[in-house]
Amino acid sequence: MAVELYNAYQEKITWTKEQESCLNYTGEKTLMVKGIAGAGKSLVIQALAKQLLAGYSADKKNKIAIFTFSNTLNSATKDFLKINGEHEDYIKVTTLTSYIAHVYKAIGAPKHKIYFDPLYTRVRKECAQEALEEHKKKNGEHRFHNLDLKFWVEEFEWMKDMDVSTADLNYYLSLPRKGRGGKVRMSAADRATAFQIFVNYDNAMKAKGLGEWIDEALYLIRNSNRIPDALKFDHILIDEAQDLSLAQMKAAMMFFRKDMIVAMDMNQRIFDKHWSPKLLGIETTTKKLTKS
Repeated sequence: MAVELYNAYQEKITWTKEQESCLNYTGEKTLMVKGIAGAGKSLVIQALAKQLLAGYSADKKNKIAIFTFSNTLNSATKDFLKINGEHEDYIKVTTLTSYIAHVYKAIGAPKHKIYFDPLYTRVRKECAQEALEEHKKKNGEHRFHNLDLKFWVEEFEWMKDMDVSTADLNYYLSLPRKGRGGKVRMSAADRATAFQIFVNYDNAMKAKGLGEWIDEALYLIRNSNRIPDALKFDHILIDEAQDLSLAQMKAAMMFFRKDMIVAMDMNQRIFDKHWSPKLLGIETTTKKLTKS
C-alpha cells in the first residue's frame, strides 16, 4: 500500500501505477528512478523517505537523508515534507555538496580556502599557468603548453569529477575521456603528460592553501574510515543525480549504512557530468516514470 501524501492544498495525491511500482520495490539492488520532466521523480523520493521512516518507532534521528543537487529542490523538498507532517529532525534534507563539506569539516580534514567565481576561475587559471611553466622547465617544450588555460582548468575539473587524484595515474589512463576527447585528442603518451601537469596544478593550489569543492569528496572517498557512524544514515535518497559527478556519487556512498535510492533524468542534465552504476560498483534495478 503506497504512502499517503497531500499537496499544498491538502488534496490527496493519486499515484500512477509506475510510481506505485517504485514505492512497492523490495529488491536488494539499488533502486534507480528515471523519468521525464514532471513525471514525479522527486515526489517518489519524498514518499519513499516517509515510507522508510515509518519503519522506525522511537529512535528516528539520523536514519534517513535526502540529498539534492540544487538549493531550489532542497527548499521545495523541505516544504513538501513539512506539509505532510514530517519533523525536520527526522529526515535530513540538504544538497550533497553541503553535506560533503559538513563531513569534511567535522572530521578535521586539511583546511583549505575555496573562492567563488569570478575569483575562483582566476586563481585556478593562475595555478594552471604555474603548472604549465613548471612542466616546461622540467620537461622542455610541448604542444600542450600553448593550449588555452580555460581548457586546462576544465580538464583538471573533469579529472577530479571522475575521482582522479594525484596518486591515480593508471586509473586516469584507463578512463575514456567522455565529453573531452573532441576538444583536444590525446594519445596514451599525451595523457601521461597531461597527468604530470595535473599534479603540478594540484601542488600549486595546495601551496597557496587553496582547494576546490570536489577535493573534499576526493578526500572522503580515500579516508572513509574517518567518517564516524554519527554522520551516516541507514538510507540515503539522491535526487537530481544526473548533475552529480562520479566523485560526488562515490562520496555519497560513504554516508549510508544500508542502502541508497537514486532519481535522475539525463535529459534534464545541466552540467556535463558522467557516472554510471558500473563505475560506482553497484547493481541496480531501474524503474521508469513515463507519464507527466
